[in-house]
Amino acid sequence: MHDGCTRRSAVYDDPDLRPLLLPSLRGDFRLIESCRPVAPAPLRAPVTAVGGVDDPGCSLADLLSWRPLTTPTYKHQVFPGDHFYLVPHEAELLAYLNRRWRGGRSPGPSCC
Repeated sequence: MHDGCTRRSAVYDDPDLRPLLLPSLRGDFRLIESCRPVAPAPLRAPVTAVGGVDDPGCSLADLLSWRPLTTPTYKHQVFPGDHFYLVPHEAELLAYLNRRWRGGRSPGPSCC
């Protein structure tokens, strides 16, 4: 299974686990590709969207699409890497989220 990312989980290589994982993974992708709510009501909570700059499944435009779905603040942060950016950037991600949740300013030039 190749997902277009530079990292992948070894569990998909295990023939005993694959039948257990693939149905839910396929269901997730079906939902992502087909569910488009009509005129969703904006959330009354802040939204923070994070992603990897090279993620083939979640572009910057995808992250920005959350902006109109909130009435208070929206922020996003893009980290180096693909879908699995959080593996090598776990500390930076957690520090960023901690600052956001504590009301601190967002770091770096790639955030809005």
